[in-house]
Amino acid sequence: MAKNVRALRIKAGLTQSALAKSSRRDVRYISEIENDPQNMTLDTIESLAKALSVLPSELIRTEQEWGPVPSKRLLPGLDNAIQVLQSYRSLAEE
Repeated sequence: MAKNVRALRIKAGLTQSALAKSSRRDVRYISEIENDPQNMTLDTIESLAKALSVLPSELIRTEQEWGPVPSKRLLPGLDNAIQVLQSYRSLAEE
C-alpha cells in the first residue's frame, strides 16, 4: 500500500503536505503511511482515495494487479464497503 499511496500522490502532483491537507490527515501520518503502512481505517482509505481522485481499491492493490486500465475495479468489496460507510454517514447527518 505504501508504494501505491506514494505513486498515486506523485501522479496527482501532490506533496505530502497537500495530500495531508486534502485528506484531513497530519503530514506525519501521510509520511508514515508511505514509509511503513499501518492498519488504516476505512475512513482513512476513503479520505486518501478522495484526495487522490482514485477508487479506494487502487490504494491497496498489488504490483501484479496494476494493469493498463487504472480504473479497473480489482477489489469491488472494498469499494462497496466505502459506499456503505458513506450511506451510513449520510443517514446519520439527516
